[in-house]
Amino acid sequence: MTLTRTTPTAVAAYATSLIGRSRDHLPVPWTDSAAVDDCARFASHCLWGGFPISWVDNFKTAGDGSYAAGSGDFHPWDVLLFDWEHNGVGNHVEFFVGHDADPRYVRTYGANGSDTKAAAYRRRPVSYILGRFRPRWTEPAAPSSAAPHTNGTRRSKHMYTFVPIGKTMFVVSLVTGKRVGIKNPYHLELLKRARDNDGSDTMLAAELDIVKNTYLRRIA
Repeated sequence: MTLTRTTPTAVAAYATSLIGRSRDHLPVPWTDSAAVDDCARFASHCLWGGFPISWVDNFKTAGDGSYAAGSGDFHPWDVLLFDWEHNGVGNHVEFFVGHDADPRYVRTYGANGSDTKAAAYRRRPVSYILGRFRPRWTEPAAPSSAAPHTNGTRRSKHMYTFVPIGKTMFVVSLVTGKRVGIKNPYHLELLKRARDNDGSDTMLAAELDIVKNTYLRRIA
């Protein structure tokens, strides 16, 4: 298989654009069945398109990446395999998006959770993680210690994305899952500049104040 979306940023943007959608309300792009568990289909669709993987353990041998057992060394948008029965067999997959404030948990994103079948952010116990699949990205993923950066404009590229819901565009944290409606196109442009800034864009203090205090602190 060949990755359709080859960077963590691309996968994050596409996956979060599907937030709230569920196999209970077909059609959805990652499955054609309302009866088949679709966590693996969702994750594989976001990476490769279609729905090439239906069985969780197939991520252990999937192409275009590598699998490692254990519950450490996570990067944002690794695919985490969970073993609810502690028998060495994967039962569920979700994307890793960040560490929780409580080290016993991680923040994840995926479909077909026990709380809702819809694509959503979740909080999962580390003790059930069987391993992780890391896609072979064309750009490096952020290290696992990455956290929301709200004191400046650098290093925020992977921390939030934009999702239209109804007629409103939302800024959505890729770590906490919190979202805030964007008030106007000017604010959207400021958020995009801050997200993509490599330090060369000297934003005005008033512009940074809008980005940090109106939005980023509310989704942190």
